[in-house]
Amino acid sequence: MSRILSLILCLCLATADLLAEELTLNQTLLHGIENSTLAFSLKREMTERISQSRDIQLLQNPRIQVDPLLFEKEGSRAFDVEFTQPLRLSDFSARPALADAMNELSDIEERRLVLELIHSLTDQYIHVWMVQEHERIVKDNLQFAKRTNKQLKQALREGQLQPAETYLFDAETEQLEEELQELSLELGLLKTRFLQELGIAEKIGELKAPEVLQLTNSFDPSQGDATSLRERLQKHQLMLDKKLRVVELDSILPEISPRLLYERGISDNSHAAGIGFALTIPLWDRKSGEQSRIRLEQQFIKRSIRNLESVGFDELVRSHFERASVSARRAKKYLTAIVPKYKKALDATEAMLSSGQTSVMQLWLIHERLHEAEQRALEAVDAAFRARAELEIVTGKRIEE
Repeated sequence: MSRILSLILCLCLATADLLAEELTLNQTLLHGIENSTLAFSLKREMTERISQSRDIQLLQNPRIQVDPLLFEKEGSRAFDVEFTQPLRLSDFSARPALADAMNELSDIEERRLVLELIHSLTDQYIHVWMVQEHERIVKDNLQFAKRTNKQLKQALREGQLQPAETYLFDAETEQLEEELQELSLELGLLKTRFLQELGIAEKIGELKAPEVLQLTNSFDPSQGDATSLRERLQKHQLMLDKKLRVVELDSILPEISPRLLYERGISDNSHAAGIGFALTIPLWDRKSGEQSRIRLEQQFIKRSIRNLESVGFDELVRSHFERASVSARRAKKYLTAIVPKYKKALDATEAMLSSGQTSVMQLWLIHERLHEAEQRALEAVDAAFRARAELEIVTGKRIEE
């Protein structure tokens, strides 16, 4: 597993120093993929898979039985030894074939689980970052409300407006103060849990905004490699076929045990040897329940493959790519164009209010539009990363820029 993790990290993540004043997404992945509780869960699952594929092809342990001084007859004493090796029909070819199929599926599943680990860590990072940014937005709004309220009270004292307009910003200020306190507590708790998940004992500063990478138009659906959804289903189907074959053979002749017998007379130094065998007859237990479960799982996998082929795997990949591409462009436009323009509009309107060229309500309207745009920008970033994750799960690998 360490080989695959190292390969994915080398291809997808830039080297970065951990635990700087500002934590980045790449730093989170580099640390979390080795130290998080999710990473240890992944390693445990892969260890179990490897153990199962190894154990499935092992022969059953032999048995040896020794009976010293088995009997005394006419003054003679003797003992005998019996060696038995249990065998199954499936031991000769079916179980090794099943082990190979399980190993192939495990390789694919390991890559899928690593991708899911990366996506889970990314999702946690973005969630904490969004709360952090929400707190920043509320702080900015609170400063704006206090600043504007101060100007309004000055204008009120000079008799330039009515008290009703100041009430609006008084209420807004108090509401924002309460919201900021709640967000600060939530952010502190989220950061603590996040660092615990990553196994980081040191405190960190802010989380840096994750970079939304734009997808190129030259994307080829065939970029999906052996870990794609289609290949995983096909490998799973092959493994189930091999597993059913093992169960069927075991139901015909569960166990045949060749026996090697040796007897020695202690008193007269006589020797005797022989061979034999023992059979386990599948009279009552023919593993019908296990066969039914495997066949039901086969039906599910076959139906999944048919559903995938009915749409077309390449078309499915193109649809996910288009969604990821559009989501990335939308996030970039909000961050680099829409929000900055609203900020410029707000600054200009504040200047106009100071010179008496606009009304308080016009300033309030633009401020609300900025607040709405900032919230949508956060949601757009979250949507872009989720769409990219879904594309990577379908193709089975990280999508490069």
